[in-house]
Amino acid sequence: MTAWTWRWHGVHLGPDDFPPAEARRLLGAERVIGVSVNSVAEAEAARRDGASYLGVGAIFATTTKADAGAPIGLERLKEIKRATPLPVVAIGGITLHNIRAVAEAGADAAAVVSAVVCAEDMTAATRALVEEFAQGRGV
Repeated sequence: MTAWTWRWHGVHLGPDDFPPAEARRLLGAERVIGVSVNSVAEAEAARRDGASYLGVGAIFATTTKADAGAPIGLERLKEIKRATPLPVVAIGGITLHNIRAVAEAGADAAAVVSAVVCAEDMTAATRALVEEFAQGRGV
């Protein structure tokens, strides 16, 4: 494995997982640590504890993950994005019909499962999602 590949390895931590500060201590400064959050206070704590990026959501209702919790919506996504310099990855219930609004709300990326894996043509679905997200980001 090359050095450039290895340096991008890391973990994503949910609310019931290992504490981010401990993960940072064990993994070191070079590894990527994502942390799931759904409030500004959680985002600030994750940043303070060494998060590299934030997984924010569930933005919309989702059936993909049973314990995703109640949807936080686009306004909370905007609040979290305004409150942190960390990259924000929106997750939860994101579809072709709402991904542009997610991008417009400030998400740096979107994690999508059902809108791709349940599509008849996963490649076309992925392309359409990428295009809609880019348009929402003004790209």
